[in-house]
Amino acid sequence: MAKKQRLTDDFGIAESLGEIVTMPEINDEIVNPAQEGDQEAIIDNPHDFRMAIGRAAMDGEEYIEVSEKLFKYLLKNAKSPYLTYGDPGIKVFIAGTREEIEREEKMTAEQYAEYVGKKAREAQNV
Repeated sequence: MAKKQRLTDDFGIAESLGEIVTMPEINDEIVNPAQEGDQEAIIDNPHDFRMAIGRAAMDGEEYIEVSEKLFKYLLKNAKSPYLTYGDPGIKVFIAGTREEIEREEKMTAEQYAEYVGKKAREAQNV
C-alpha cells in the first residue's frame, strides 16, 4: 500500500515540476453519436459553430442551424435567408427556418408568386 502511495506521489511531483504532462480529466458519460448529430442545442458561440461545421463536412451533412444572433453576426448586416459556409459548402440557417426556405426554393416561379400573394393576403386579414 505504501509503495502505491509513493508511486502516486512521484507522478504528482513530476507533474508539478513540468517533467510530465497529463491529459485533462474527462467526463465518464458515454455520448451516443446519433444523439450528438441531432443538434438539440442551438449553436450560439464560435467554438460550437466551428465544431458543427467540421462535423457536418466530415459526416456529409448539407446544413446546420444556428441562433439568430450568430447568424446575423456571420452575415454582417447583409440580407439573406441562409448562407453557405466552408469548402464543401455547408448551408447555415437560423434555427427553425430551414424547412420553409427549402420549400420556397423548390417552388416554380408561378407557385412562388401564388405563395407570396397568399402570404400578403393573410397579413392583411390579420
